Amino acid sequence: MTVKLFNHHLSITLLLLAICEAAVLMLATGVGVISADSTKWLPASLILSGFIFAAMLSLGLYQSTSAPQGFSGTIQRFVFSCFFAVICMAIFLQVFPFENISIASITIAGGLACICLCLVRFGLLKLFSRNNSSLKRRILVLGAGERARNMFANDKHAHEFALCGYLSYDDQDPLVSNAPVIQLGEGTELSDIVAQYKITEIVEAMDDRRQSLPVEDLMVCKSNGVKVSNLVEFCERISNAVNIQQLHPSNIIFSDAFLPRRFSNVFKRLFDLTFSLIMLLLLWPFMLLAALAIMIESGFGQPIFYSQKRVGQHGKVFSILKFRSMRTDAEKFGAVWAQENDPRITRVGAFMRKTRIDELPQLFNVLNGTMSLVGPRPERPEFDKGLIERIPFYKQRYLFKPGIAGWAQLRYPYGANEADSIQKLQYDLYYIKNHTVLFDFLILIQTVEIVLFGKGAR
Repeated sequence: MTVKLFNHHLSITLLLLAICEAAVLMLATGVGVISADSTKWLPASLILSGFIFAAMLSLGLYQSTSAPQGFSGTIQRFVFSCFFAVICMAIFLQVFPFENISIASITIAGGLACICLCLVRFGLLKLFSRNNSSLKRRILVLGAGERARNMFANDKHAHEFALCGYLSYDDQDPLVSNAPVIQLGEGTELSDIVAQYKITEIVEAMDDRRQSLPVEDLMVCKSNGVKVSNLVEFCERISNAVNIQQLHPSNIIFSDAFLPRRFSNVFKRLFDLTFSLIMLLLLWPFMLLAALAIMIESGFGQPIFYSQKRVGQHGKVFSILKFRSMRTDAEKFGAVWAQENDPRITRVGAFMRKTRIDELPQLFNVLNGTMSLVGPRPERPEFDKGLIERIPFYKQRYLFKPGIAGWAQLRYPYGANEADSIQKLQYDLYYIKNHTVLFDFLILIQTVEIVLFGKGAR
């Protein structure tokens, strides 16, 4: 099950996990600092909890309830989150000192919070395990043909719901095999099947719904509280991506989600300007060190920056600015995709790419308005023309300014071929359709994990 929060689909189990851990966090930090015998223990506990929770969010601890980092990875992230929060709280106390609250009491509170969070996380994960169906929607799919088969071609999200079966309304042979195919018997109605299998959601996935869509039956089921979804909506909700294989032009033409939003764009621009200036003020020492490292490795006569043509909003070509991470003759034979362990990358360049330091000069692109902090990754014109011709709906990426960070970069590794571009497009379309400034902020926070752990870098 999912809930839409800030125009973004979140798993119910993931939301419950965050709420439970936030409550435990408040209790643990409160116990840790209340021993300081201070009247300010409650605000101190709230601030420390906020630091810890923000760090947990930025390190990917709320991206999946199945703990994809593994046991040791999850423990490491909890320890780092609490350690980082204690450091931030110590700095905060130097600027805004609280009566009788010392670094020692904050350290005790952080350690207690870390222990409690580890115990609660694995206890809750066991409770919300994939075998527990109490929070799962029971799904009935209308149709058993090609669209229904492609619906679950990628079963990565299959644990999030219970697929009860496929209901066939035509005489064609079913093409599905991962769940039983149900046939309506004489005198049997759709509502009878729904009651028999305790269905909570019906997903329409018929190959030709114009002739056989059971409109009246669906209206009866909906009036009885059963959710009725089309295939595109369902896939988007469970995967946080728009399935372009199932997408029809009408889904875009008749949807308000893909329309320009003037006020939203104004807020997004203010968000970009504010945070890009803050990031430049905080990160300029790293940029200076990167420039010095490039000069030392390559020689003082070699270029530090690298300017490259990219395709931006509305298909306009602009120059993107990056720290040079490859040899100066890297493209003497023409433009090619970057590959894993690419021999053209310098030693300093490999480190900058892994930590994303080479991307920092793009903050100047954000300031001049050619890029945004968050958006689809800009593609090179040499590759872009072919992708437009071969990938449906690819031009929809141009509705927004390209971004330094993005939803596709969070959800999918580095794209180095056309197949990767198709997968990333589905996440880009989801972002464009569901964009809010709060969604941008969430993406920026979660990008911290990519920077710290070097995910998807090449």
